[in-house]
Formats: sequence, structure tokens, C-alpha cells
Amino acid sequence: MGKTPDLRNIVNPHKNCGADAQMAALVADSEKMGWPLGEIYTQTKKGNEIEAGIASGRKSLKSVIRAMWLFNLAPIDSTAPKKRHAIERRIEAIHARGFVFREAATGRLSSRAGDLVAMTNQASKMIADFAKGASGQTRSGRPSKPRTATEIEMMRRIWESRRHKTVAVAILAMETKGIKRITRGELYRRFGPRG
Repeated sequence: MGKTPDLRNIVNPHKNCGADAQMAALVADSEKMGWPLGEIYTQTKKGNEIEAGIASGRKSLKSVIRAMWLFNLAPIDSTAPKKRHAIERRIEAIHARGFVFREAATGRLSSRAGDLVAMTNQASKMIADFAKGASGQTRSGRPSKPRTATEIEMMRRIWESRRHKTVAVAILAMETKGIKRITRGELYRRFGPRG
């Protein structure tokens, strides 16, 4: 790719990578390669800007379709198999027109077999990770109701009593005393194993 190619940039904002971050990667790649930025196609929820960007390339100039990652060719609001299929279909459309896809973040090209395999593997991993949500987030569930000192003491007496043979019977006895929302986990965390 010695001379300046005809560039088409795809921006597909989503929850893990917004439009600003993708544009920054495209600008950095242009500066690194000494290329102009080229035309920008920003995908919207209802639009088909990715297809428009691919179709707008010029065969005579051997256009380069560029996005931050290969993953950005996938529709955001769809299932994982549909995303994989869309990426595959769009890469085939790019190659059928004689164009090349370039990942701005890594500099990989779809015209190189090894690069295409690496991009596809990374896109599959990103699709799987996208469904998981942001890392470090946990669902805490319903907050536990603070127990009064008298409730805790009553729970302790019932829990340690030999009169209640099983955990289920002990929980039932606690509920009859008016203590609500008792779980096995809470009892084991508070008082340890029965003994």
C-alpha cells in the first residue's frame, strides 16, 4: 500500500466503545500511515451506514474500508450468531468488490490470511465479551433487611437448639416467631454450622 488509498471509515458506537474513542483510533491510524482521514460513515440504530460505506468505495482506486476493530462491522442490537454472520457477509462484500478491510487499532489487513484469521478470532471473542457486560460489575440482588438485636438472639437460640432437628424446621420456627426472609446462607454466615 505505497500510495494513498481511497479510505472509507466505519464508526459503529456501542456501550463498550463510543464514537469518540473509535474516531480517535481512526485519526491516530491516519497520522501513523500519513493518510488523510477519508470519508466517515457513522452507524445509527436504524441506518445501514456500514453497507453504504462499503458500497461507496471506488473499484478503480482499490478502496480501504477501515474501522477500529472488525467487531465494529457487526450490528450492535442482535444476537451473537447474527453478529458473526453479518461480519462474515460484510467481509465477503468488501473482498468481492476488490477492497481491503483495515483494523485501525492493530493495523491488520484482511488481504493477509493470517491477519484475517486473527481479526476474526478477536471479533468472536469481543462478541462473546459484549454479551457479558462490563467487567467488575456484579448483581448484588435485594439488600438484606437489618435485623434487630432481639431477632438475632432469637434466631441464635432456635439455631443452636437441639429441639429443631433440621435447618428447614429451624427456619420454620423462626418464621412462626415473626422473623421474615430467612435463608440458609444467612444462618450459616451469622452462626456457623449447627452443632
